[in-house]
Amino acid sequence: MTNYAVLIGNSQFTPEAELGALTSPPQDVTGLAAELKAEGRGLFTDITLLVNKSSGEIKRSLIKILKAAGKDDLVLLYYSGHGLPNNKNNDLYLATADTEADYLEATAVSFEEIYRWISRHYCKKVVILLDCCYSGTAGQVFKGDLSSQLQTLNDKVMGTCLIAAASNDQVALDRAEGGYSLFTKHLIEGLRGAADRDSSGLVTLGELFHYVREKVTADNPTQVPKRFLKDENGELILAKSGRDSRKERADKIRPYLYDLAKEDRITHEILNEAMRIIAKAKLDLSELETAQDALISNCYANKDALNFVRLWDRLELLPPSAKPVQVETPPPKTPQPTHRIVDPKPKPVPEQSVESPNVSKLPIQKILAFAAVGVLVLVAMLWFSPDSTQVGTTVIETPVVPVVDEAKVKEAKRLAAIQHAKEVLNGDDEKQWQTAAQQLASGEFAPLDSEAMRLLGLSYEMGILGEAKNYAQACPWYLQSAQAGNQKAMIQLQKLSKECKK
Repeated sequence: MTNYAVLIGNSQFTPEAELGALTSPPQDVTGLAAELKAEGRGLFTDITLLVNKSSGEIKRSLIKILKAAGKDDLVLLYYSGHGLPNNKNNDLYLATADTEADYLEATAVSFEEIYRWISRHYCKKVVILLDCCYSGTAGQVFKGDLSSQLQTLNDKVMGTCLIAAASNDQVALDRAEGGYSLFTKHLIEGLRGAADRDSSGLVTLGELFHYVREKVTADNPTQVPKRFLKDENGELILAKSGRDSRKERADKIRPYLYDLAKEDRITHEILNEAMRIIAKAKLDLSELETAQDALISNCYANKDALNFVRLWDRLELLPPSAKPVQVETPPPKTPQPTHRIVDPKPKPVPEQSVESPNVSKLPIQKILAFAAVGVLVLVAMLWFSPDSTQVGTTVIETPVVPVVDEAKVKEAKRLAAIQHAKEVLNGDDEKQWQTAAQQLASGEFAPLDSEAMRLLGLSYEMGILGEAKNYAQACPWYLQSAQAGNQKAMIQLQKLSKECKK
């Protein structure tokens, strides 16, 4: 199987194109090419770079690659430059070095053509990445719904995936740190391993999209990347992250933990729990397990068992979180008061042993010594305890019941629910988005932080809450978020200044 990439970047245009020059496309294609073929991570072996080339050269190169690719091969088409709408034929175009505004059909690359070429060849795994916007030629705006048009085009060919840096009238930022555009900057970071969300050692197309969408919207809330799929062929793998997979990591850490247990530097309980955690998939870890997993990594890296045990015990004292954070968290079980009956002649208790692989048992001398100390402590407790009540030869003792701060537990649940809702609202599942937004809007988790208020405003603006866009509801939420210091909300308010004044 061969992975092909055709990387197109156009920054210079003729006066007839009526387009402004761009700065980032040449750096975008060279930076992306370097990452796609990076030693130890890159999976693409055949890469074609086309910088400031004519429409004829670009068409010829693209058709050549599609002819060479087999049905099991992967073709990645990337474009950085200007996108152009043509309302006369309801088509979309990619601007090239020779593009003329009055002759787009002859001097630009048509989307309709690209999908027609794909459908005529064997390769059925095609990924298209567009780092451009469609604000139009000389102020012209595409009259149709861009998202619907892109989806319609993409649906014509099986096995294709299109990811666009922006949609409709949104502007894709041309310049960010490092000389790249905002979209491509995060695209490259994701391929370097930042998008490996499940720590599998691989970066899939789905992981890359979610990572780029999250990072781009965080830096510029007015630019929201979109994805269009047609019969996705599983999770396409685009790169290696350069990290050990969870299994490889567990194989390295497991012997080290066994050695710590042999040396009595960690308890058998910690050993067993740590073994269970490192064997789980990262996305299946609860909030507490995620923190414990990080402690295990730090302990292995720094060889600091003493600090590891101290921090582990501190985490265990926190309220348990058996499941990943959810909007509806089951209330913690409150310990019930119990009475313990202690007899001067205690009955023998069957010995219980906790065995761990390769861990030697305690010598009999240590066991006897611990038993003697336990008896002395028990006698002292019965003799001096002021809360004990003696009944004949039997002592009834009421132990101290841990006090659960219900207010703190309720606050922790509220914050966890808000955090989960924010994570859902940063995703692209509109059904889950609507549910999370409705829960925030219900007031059940008030007061909200500034980011939650901003996302709620965005939900009203995009029409996720209600049947249509509702600026009257969006603006107050943006205003409250901005007043709390949220810079992204301030940008949204500036964008909607006219609607908010109404």
